[in-house]
Amino acid sequence: MDNKGYSGSCDGLSATQKKDCVKEVQVEKKYESEPYNRYLCGIGGFYPNCLQRYATRKVYVLIYSLLGLVQAMYFAYFVAVSTTIERQFKLRSQITGILVSFCPYFQAI
Repeated sequence: MDNKGYSGSCDGLSATQKKDCVKEVQVEKKYESEPYNRYLCGIGGFYPNCLQRYATRKVYVLIYSLLGLVQAMYFAYFVAVSTTIERQFKLRSQITGILVSFCPYFQAI
């Protein structure tokens, strides 16, 4: 058995468990190295191994594009509905314009 990357934390385990433990340690060491630690898939400090296959440029571009599409749809809907809001609540066009200009900030909230 190859003990490359073996950690003492795997001591006292059965042969099968030790083999799995050594594999986990090797994977952890692989992702701790410089080229990998900048591109882990996860959020905050949570980077499960099952998500690491999605840490690619293609997936990033796909998610970024979908988020941009959702944001554009929201903004278009808000602008289209602003005249209805204006009429229903008897707002002046200036107030509606201010609401539309702050729309990107409302999305963050």
